[in-house]
Amino acid sequence: MNEAPQVTILIVSPDSDRRQRATAALSEIGSVSVADDFSKALDEVSLTPPTVALIDCVLPYDTVTGLVGALGDLDRAVLWVPETQPELLSYGTLVQVPYAADDRVLVEAVRRLASERRRQLERLHRVLDVIRDVRHEINSALTAIMAESELLLMNGDGLSEEQRQGLATIGEMARRIRDLGARLRELDT
Repeated sequence: MNEAPQVTILIVSPDSDRRQRATAALSEIGSVSVADDFSKALDEVSLTPPTVALIDCVLPYDTVTGLVGALGDLDRAVLWVPETQPELLSYGTLVQVPYAADDRVLVEAVRRLASERRRQLERLHRVLDVIRDVRHEINSALTAIMAESELLLMNGDGLSEEQRQGLATIGEMARRIRDLGARLRELDT
């Protein structure tokens, strides 16, 4: 199995004390970057998409939901809240950590999301490995099928029209499967 990817954490808070507190607590589990507003946070997300983002909910609601949307995955956001905010739950299943919570709670919330993200990526890599293997096996078989059907057609003076049509259909179906394999290759890039 590949080495676990580095955990990257984006802390978004206009409050410098909270940014410093979170940076100190979270630097033990990964690389931390900080942003104090929406624009800087979007720049960070576009440059290096974080494994997890800690978003201070002192930011306006539209900013919080915009940042969560920019992450592209609700499972990558930990909301740092003055107190649990049920209205944010309507946006999706989001982890909320109160400001008053011990730093260990904050670290554990981020660690759990990062761990889940890592498991998701590992599953994706396993699926891509299976796709690669299946594509290779199919292409190997198709090469033989296409070559044999073309040879039979070229050397098949004694074949009936129905047999010729059957071989042509085999060749056409093999090309369709080959094209599907090419589309599967796009998933691997």
